Amino acid sequence: MSKVFIAWSGNHPLALALADHINSSNCGIGCIVGGSSVGGIGGKTVFDTIMEQMKQCDQAILLVQKHPMTGKISPNLMFEWGHLMAKLSPNKVHNFFIDLAENDSEIPSDLRGVWATSIQTTGKETSAVIAEIEEHFFKSQYSIIPENKMTVIMEWYRTKDYISRHDTDPACSDFELAQYVLCYIYSAHIFTHIAEDVSDDLRLLAKKVGSNCATELRIAIRGAKVTLELFKCIHSTNDNIYLFYEDYDRINDAYQDLLSDVEALEETELKLYMRALFKDFIAFAELMMLYSPDVSPDEKAYFADHLIEVSNDVIDDCDTITHANLADNKQLCWLLRSYMYRGMFCALEEKKR
Repeated sequence: MSKVFIAWSGNHPLALALADHINSSNCGIGCIVGGSSVGGIGGKTVFDTIMEQMKQCDQAILLVQKHPMTGKISPNLMFEWGHLMAKLSPNKVHNFFIDLAENDSEIPSDLRGVWATSIQTTGKETSAVIAEIEEHFFKSQYSIIPENKMTVIMEWYRTKDYISRHDTDPACSDFELAQYVLCYIYSAHIFTHIAEDVSDDLRLLAKKVGSNCATELRIAIRGAKVTLELFKCIHSTNDNIYLFYEDYDRINDAYQDLLSDVEALEETELKLYMRALFKDFIAFAELMMLYSPDVSPDEKAYFADHLIEVSNDVIDDCDTITHANLADNKQLCWLLRSYMYRGMFCALEEKKR
């Protein structure tokens, strides 16, 4: 579960109500409200407690507002703001100026012009204010990791670290971790010696997050498990690798279920990744069926035709993904296209026979 630290100044009930609303939204995000009212936990000071709370979180919401009695912004919020900006990347600190202008004299000059959303509360019910904050916050969740995806695949040990610490000291959101998990599948495909470790890591991650995580992360974990199962079912001879029919049927059904769930997701770049990557492995399974000893010539012709169809779908998705972010996606899409062209060549050779 992605965890969000809510820092506030001036309106503690608003912070608590916002946290309750996000926690009950079943979106795989949990909130921790900071502030002096939390008290020490287990004999710890308030400072120790708040530091521990911030450490647990991979995102933050700052409700920047003047206290109604003093007309000042809490110094504690300023401290938390600085710590969170140092701990998290700027796009993970969601600043909301409540009834406050960005050039207000209470805001330190170093923070003037920082990304923030202005929220006015005059004449609004608390529920309307919360809805406005949530709308901006949830839109920000669909961020693509700004990294070359092939670099992520090659540096698989970073993903391993992100997975191991996700429940205690998260380095990314659930939505971002879903992207790392997808890359982790390819890491296991390329570095075969880590496949068992990848399987163990994902099994532990599934236990940690349970059902209370982002839908995208649940789908990514399921997709990784199906793909690792596919790898285990591969048989080989001196010339070819292949699947038996019963293994193919089970694995293909699982991928089709995954694709159905993917289509129900929000339209994001991650949705394109999932569709392309799962279809890539479907194409890989169909390629192996061309060489399966328990598949008839007519059935091989069917697999050849369907392999060409699926490969063209993946190539189309790769064009869209590359266009979305050339620097970060180009190399991965080159790899996928090469797999698809290889599969289509083999399918055409089979059709000739």
